[in-house]
Parts: sequence; structure tokens; C-alpha cells
Amino acid sequence: MRATFFIIFFLLTRYSGAQTELTFDRPGITDLYAIIPNNAFQAEIGYDYFNLHSQQDQLPSLTLRKSFSERFELRYVYDYALYSPSLIQNYERNDIFVHGLGAKINFWKETGKMPGISVIATAKGSTSKLVNNQNYYGVDAFLVIQKAFGRFEYTNNTGILAENYGAHQRYMFGNCLSYDISGRKAVFAEHYIFFSPYHTAEQGAIAGYTYQLGERYQLDASGGIMQFAPAYWFAGLGISAYFGKD
Repeated sequence: MRATFFIIFFLLTRYSGAQTELTFDRPGITDLYAIIPNNAFQAEIGYDYFNLHSQQDQLPSLTLRKSFSERFELRYVYDYALYSPSLIQNYERNDIFVHGLGAKINFWKETGKMPGISVIATAKGSTSKLVNNQNYYGVDAFLVIQKAFGRFEYTNNTGILAENYGAHQRYMFGNCLSYDISGRKAVFAEHYIFFSPYHTAEQGAIAGYTYQLGERYQLDASGGIMQFAPAYWFAGLGISAYFGKD
């Protein structure tokens, strides 16, 4: 969830080459609505390079997903929190790795003209200190709506993030459009915006490519700009692995 960078990566890719349809939430900011196949386990690993004004970072991320039914899965997240360019310019920047435990609940499966609908909620905390000598903690919750139109697929995430630092409370609105090239290959583009009553809204754009390697793995490459400013950009690579029945 993807991740808590002042963006939380969201995505989009569907698998049609095996008996079981696989879904991966990497890469991107907005997650898919789908639950992984029943009683399965999935690992999604990423490594991102960030150029943030005069500062550079190389940061890993990990999401582990375990399903218990067709409509419910638990998620563990090891991720990073990077604060906004406005805070970076004020020399209040923090690199904080967070642990998160959450769940995805599916309320409606995509059928005919009806979109798929799910909710994702995650509680997160850090073992490292902020500049004010406090540990980071936060909770986020998102409504996920997704609909396919032939080879195209549209995904929306709308939600709220409550944190003990920075804006304290932010709202996120993200839209992603993906295109299935061949069943194993897909491309996507997305736009996101974070806004708060207390800070200037922050937004950006991301684009990427995913490739299904065999029947259980996905490789991905993505990149984007933040605040639509050349000085704030990132690029990342990732791999996801499915452990379950075909």
C-alpha cells in the first residue's frame, strides 16, 4: 500500500495466463480491489530511487498478503515514509521505516456493468524517532472501486490518512488507467493528489510497465514526478511472487 511515501503506491495488473487469476498491488499508489486467491500467500518486493530536490534516497519496500476467504485478506507492510517537498525545503525531512498491519475486505465483485468494490485499512508505526523525538504512527483507510472496459481497466482509491506528524490528517484521491497488452504485459498511468486543511495539496503522476514471468511471478518498472516539478522524481523496480494453488 502500498507504501507511505507522501504517496502510497497504487496499482493495477491482471493475470490471465494461468488457471488462477493473479492480482498484484505493485507498482503504483492505488491498490486493486481484488483479494488474492483463497488460502494463498503473496509477497511483493520493491526498490525505489528518489531524487528529492538536493537529496537522494534508495529505499526498499515489502508487502506480504495472506487470504482467508474470497473476500478477506490480511496484509503486512514494511515501507518508508517520506514527507512532502514543502517539509523537505524546511529541513524537517525524515526517513522513517514503518511496519504496518492491515486488511482488505471485498464487498462487491466486478460483474457485468458493476465495478468491483473493496475497502483497505492499515495501522502503521515506526521504531525510529522523528525530529521531535517521537515514534511515527498512523492509520489509513481507502475505498477501492475498479472496472474493466475491454483491455482497459480503471481504478480509483479515495481515502484518509491520520498521522502524528506533518499535516496529521490528509485525504487522498488517486486514479489509474491500465492497458493489458497481451495478458502477460501491461502498462499503466496514474494521477494522485493528497490534500489537507492545513497544508498545500500535493500531487503527482506515475507510469509503469508490468510483465508476468511464468505462472507465479510479476516483474515491474515504474517512475514518476512529484508536485509536477523536475526536481522531485523517482524510479523503481519490483518483483511479486504468488504461493498457492494454480
